[in-house]
Amino acid sequence: MHNSNEKETAMTSTTKNASRNVAIAAISIACAATASAQIVFADNFNSGASPLWGNETGNWSAGGGVYNAQNQFAGDISSLPYVVTDIDLEVDINDVADGGVWLRCDEGGQNGVLLVTGGNGWGFGNSGGGRSLYWHIVHNGSAGPIINSVNAPFNPGVTDVHLRVTVVGDIYSVYLDGSATPMTTFTTNAFPRGRVGLYDFSQQTFDNFEMVATASCPADLDGSGEVDSGDIGLMLLDFGPCPGCPSDLDGSGEVDGGDIGLALLDFGPCP
Repeated sequence: MHNSNEKETAMTSTTKNASRNVAIAAISIACAATASAQIVFADNFNSGASPLWGNETGNWSAGGGVYNAQNQFAGDISSLPYVVTDIDLEVDINDVADGGVWLRCDEGGQNGVLLVTGGNGWGFGNSGGGRSLYWHIVHNGSAGPIINSVNAPFNPGVTDVHLRVTVVGDIYSVYLDGSATPMTTFTTNAFPRGRVGLYDFSQQTFDNFEMVATASCPADLDGSGEVDSGDIGLMLLDFGPCPGCPSDLDGSGEVDGGDIGLALLDFGPCP
């Protein structure tokens, strides 16, 4: 027979093992949760622009329910702070002429894919431009050649359009005015992840922006490709109540020790 002390020891050991297994399971779930996350974002600009827009260059502002750069120039950007992979976004563009959407770019738009709406020199005063859709690959602030340009039914500075833009793996596509067939696509593996932003080199404006995207490494807040001390530093800057912040990894409405714990679980190179 076992005495009471032996029973208590066995029960304590069993309890400890069960607790350990629960803890391991919790960590595994947390790792799975932070390995990828769905980002859902929408802004109709009716009450101004969301504070999540970066307004990096161009002095962007919202008024009358639309959003645009006040100081338009080639390469200006207002981006969202999420580092994402696959993207599905929709946006209305009013008075389309020269502008577009940044995809998988870095903060500031020095590197990434740029979808141009209108373009072909309209922003530089070319009256024959403003009627196309095409892509650029941008490296170190320099745009490469025009890729897969198509003529679009745009009357520059007059036409309002609705775009759907998708990025799935290495395939980039743009759909016009609800069509199920893309106007133009192209494939590149140049940028596996990055931000999404808006570009404005004319008087065109943006409205009704909606995005669903996958963040494969949500704790990589600076888009460096790994979770490191720089990301922890950014989280500490957001520490406290911060609803909607990318640093709020667990969606609790504030950045706290739980979020830093999740980041530490993913510490190192992103998958």
